[in-house]
Amino acid sequence: MTVDAPTSLLKRPNNIELRSREYPLPDEVDQLLQAPKKMGWYGQRNYTLLLMMYRHGLWVSEAISLH
Repeated sequence: MTVDAPTSLLKRPNNIELRSREYPLPDEVDQLLQAPKKMGWYGQRNYTLLLMMYRHGLWVSEAISLH
């Protein structure tokens, strides 16, 4: 007699069931890019980093490895 592990009984829902899309809408991107401008000393730096990530499709790990 073999017993399956409890995790093998669980089925992960498909991504389409969890969320309707995999990308931000233009209005959401605009809101995201406006947020750093309200932050003190590092607002321009953060804005530039977010803009570069969005325009070039960088992952977070790729962006933080930039020097």
